[in-house]
Amino acid sequence: MAECGTPLAVIQDGSAWLLSPKGKIVEQLPASQAGDYAVIDGCELLAPSVGTDIALSTEFANQQTSLLALLAALDAAGLTDRVDAIHLDDLSRLTMDYAGRFSVEMEYNADYDRMLQILEAGISKLESNQTGSIRLDLNPPILTLD
Repeated sequence: MAECGTPLAVIQDGSAWLLSPKGKIVEQLPASQAGDYAVIDGCELLAPSVGTDIALSTEFANQQTSLLALLAALDAAGLTDRVDAIHLDDLSRLTMDYAGRFSVEMEYNADYDRMLQILEAGISKLESNQTGSIRLDLNPPILTLD
């Protein structure tokens, strides 16, 4: 699994399906063993199987495309291990729990490479104990500290 980058987990039907940053299912574990992995929720995998690419139902095509683009951007930037969770349950925006400190909201189909650059630039100006929410789905972005 080391060659596929940091996996994330989708918990479904008592199993944790581990996804590579490229969107391929790389392992199936009991859900109880998913604690060490960032979780992707708000979606349901269609016929998950180890070795296959993820597939969501057609009404979630936007979420699937955006999730894959976000995972690719995180992987390219070397930031996948900073993700705690990705939430796809809001149909208007995705939310990412990030670095153990922030809730980050982004539009679907955004330029995630650019969003991550903005995110990291903003976080670098903060103290290491500051937490809050970051709205990258707005222009200009809004940071609200707790």
